[in-house]
Amino acid sequence: MAEVHKPRLGEVLLDSGMITERFLDHCLEIQRRSGSFKQIGRIMVDELDYLVEKLAATAAIEQMATAGERTVR
Repeated sequence: MAEVHKPRLGEVLLDSGMITERFLDHCLEIQRRSGSFKQIGRIMVDELDYLVEKLAATAAIEQMATAGERTVR
C-alpha cells in the first residue's frame, strides 16, 4: 500500500505565502534548540505571535477594502 504524504503545516503556510522560508527556518531552529515537542504552529503562535499579527493585518486590509467598495457603489 502506498504511503500518503500529508503536507506539514510549515509547507502549507510557505506555499500559501503566509510565511517566508526564513521565518519557517527560524521557528524550526527554536524547536530544535529547545528540545521541544511543541508543534511548529504552536511555536509560531505562542512564542512569536507572528500568525496572529499577520492574520489580523490581512483582515484589517480586507475590511478597509470592503468598506471602500460599499462607499463607491
